[in-house]
Amino acid sequence: MQIREIQGGKKYPYGLDYYINRKRYRPTFQTKIERERFKKELIKKVKNNRSILVNFDQDFYLQCLDWRDRIPKFVDLDEVFRLGLQSILSVETKITSLEDAIDDLMRELQTRKSRQIGHFKNTFKQLANFLGGDKNLISISQKDLQDFLDALPHSPVTKQNYKKQISRLFLKAYKLKKIESNPAEFLVVPPLPVAPPKIMPVIDVIRFLKTALKMDASMAGLHGLLFLSGLRKSVVAPDKQKQKEDGQLSFEMIKKNDRTIIVPPQIMKTRKLHIMSEERGLPSTIWDWIDLINPNDYNLKRREYQKRFDPIRDASGVTVPRNSIRRSFGT
Repeated sequence: MQIREIQGGKKYPYGLDYYINRKRYRPTFQTKIERERFKKELIKKVKNNRSILVNFDQDFYLQCLDWRDRIPKFVDLDEVFRLGLQSILSVETKITSLEDAIDDLMRELQTRKSRQIGHFKNTFKQLANFLGGDKNLISISQKDLQDFLDALPHSPVTKQNYKKQISRLFLKAYKLKKIESNPAEFLVVPPLPVAPPKIMPVIDVIRFLKTALKMDASMAGLHGLLFLSGLRKSVVAPDKQKQKEDGQLSFEMIKKNDRTIIVPPQIMKTRKLHIMSEERGLPSTIWDWIDLINPNDYNLKRREYQKRFDPIRDASGVTVPRNSIRRSFGT
């Protein structure tokens, strides 16, 4: 009896794969020690009780012996099985190329935001260039996909995103029975780096806002709003595409008389209604900063925002790390 060691899931990563009486077993374990203990007990049990292996179809056994004798010894039996099955499936079912599978998934994603669709298109374009768009989906192995991920000159975070998109592509093909197994199931990418988020020291925030008050009072008001509410910059100054699709924070969403700010779900990244009020911890000083905002700046685009932001940052002499304005909220 052949017992193979396999990779399990996240909770139980160590597995075994074996057959008894033509029935397949794939137990999984939390540690290697548990797997080895089980494996030794199983081998011992089989040696002491051969009867558990003799209850098989004799005709099938003889057929297997005939197949073995007809195959040269230097030929790998697993490869014969894989290529033979691939040949049969390609004849009996419609051959699906990588490009066909990509087109199928992209039609499903049409309801998503255009920027997200663009990320998927970019990933799949690179994958098709690497493997060949006309490559039969059945013939793509885990090694092919792993080689693609390993060759990407990107950070671990970006590689994680590529892996998720590729996994979605092959999971859909697997569910539609276009492939017999999912080669993307156990892809490995570098672990994500663990680092605390960067924030701005309070003294830097004060210096930045003082400079903004002198140079551009409306921008000072916008940043007072951001620093004290924790809202994303994209809420007040989205890029052109996001502004067209989702809109942005407007004067009507700020209910000064009720001391409340109500941001609709389509503007928030979480896609959830966001209600902020003094009862929920909103600082009372935020309204003084909001009063400084020019009404026309509630329609500010990202490019115009950046043009006005850069001179203030440079003149203040402070460093503003990426996303630090939002993350400095509440410090």
